Amino acid sequence: MVLRLWGVLWATVLSGSPHLYAATAQVALATNFRATYDVLAKQFETDTRHHLTAAVGSTGKLYGQIVHGAPFDLFLSADQTRPALLVERGLGRDSFTYASGQLVLAGASGPQLLTSGTFKRLAIANPKLAPYGRAAMETLTHLNVAGKTRPKLVFAENVGQAVAMYATGNADLALIARGQLQQLPPPKQQGWPVPNSYHQPVHQDALLLKRGYDNPAAVAFISYLKSDTAIRIIRQYGYLVRD
Repeated sequence: MVLRLWGVLWATVLSGSPHLYAATAQVALATNFRATYDVLAKQFETDTRHHLTAAVGSTGKLYGQIVHGAPFDLFLSADQTRPALLVERGLGRDSFTYASGQLVLAGASGPQLLTSGTFKRLAIANPKLAPYGRAAMETLTHLNVAGKTRPKLVFAENVGQAVAMYATGNADLALIARGQLQQLPPPKQQGWPVPNSYHQPVHQDALLLKRGYDNPAAVAFISYLKSDTAIRIIRQYGYLVRD
């Protein structure tokens, strides 16, 4: 009986049971994806017993931290450029597009307020650091209002801060991710979906970083992001996922 029990335990060890080999992965997470990530991470941790911790910030700022040696295992970027640069530097591999975002003008039902200038403050993310900020500036340029709206722009470090400015009334309009608009209280959920032709696509790539190559939690979460369960959650939160 004792020998049989040891045999079962040894077979479990060899099988790589997540209960015995639970690990922790550090995730560098783009701000716009925070609410969706929280749901994904909770389900992933329940299913695998691995654990995730996240540092949330603008894609540009997180990229700089990774280049300078920040101890991250995974990078969930809000663009494709920074993950590609990290691959070129030999700091990551296996990048893929886990979501594509849509820009919305929160607080309006169309572009009329932007073109008429009848608003007080427009919050956007810093275009030098955040892909959604870049898309916002491209949208203003497309509408030929970049110049006249500049005095009314309030620049946030990341798109999450832009959402907060709008949610608290410190800005009456904001150009943010559709997935973030859905998380606001109903009175604040009015928004105009900006046509994709107004700006460069916001494809968001995930990257397994060098520090995470041998981390079972990091490797498992990269795989999980491609699962049907994860794709369903990502779509539910307002993002597009390539088939």
